[in-house]
Amino acid sequence: MELLTLGGVRRTPVRCRRVASTPRDPVSSWLAGCGLHPDEIPAPAVVLERGRHCLLPRELERFGCRLLHTPSLPTYKRWIGVPDQACSSTAPQPPAGPPDAADPAALLQAARAFVFGDSVAAAAWKRPIEERLGPFPLLVVRASRLEIEAGATLVVTGSPTALAVDEVLLHAGGRITLHVPGHLEFGRLVKQEAA
Repeated sequence: MELLTLGGVRRTPVRCRRVASTPRDPVSSWLAGCGLHPDEIPAPAVVLERGRHCLLPRELERFGCRLLHTPSLPTYKRWIGVPDQACSSTAPQPPAGPPDAADPAALLQAARAFVFGDSVAAAAWKRPIEERLGPFPLLVVRASRLEIEAGATLVVTGSPTALAVDEVLLHAGGRITLHVPGHLEFGRLVKQEAA
């Protein structure tokens, strides 16, 4: 057994249990923040051919996916929202006055303010929002590589969706369009200009 020297003092080595470190790539880190390991969701390579429109969730079979739910509004904000410190003066604001759980429009306005605005300003609404609108869904769509050829479009509709892709190759004229609240997490984005 080899002895270690620390500051001139000889010590016997200690057996350490290896602790998994936080993944360094952004996709794995984001998935870990959702309580997922990257290997839990299949991540196929997907090519959207020239001029083709791919509509999610209709064509989910081409991707790996997992539907998550959380009863926690702060967790939902972390999944798809805007961090409080990144909110601007144009961020959604909660309704004025005390929370009114019987007013659906006010609840939705407060929920938008909490998730996409300053959650501190909407904190009084947290409990009514969680009780009346929760649990909150998130469809996580996964691919190892997504190639979007010229003129092809990935259109995301339906429920709140997160697109977690290790590498995206976006050809000139290719597009990704979100029509839902969501999150895009790409490990690497390569934009290929027209020749």
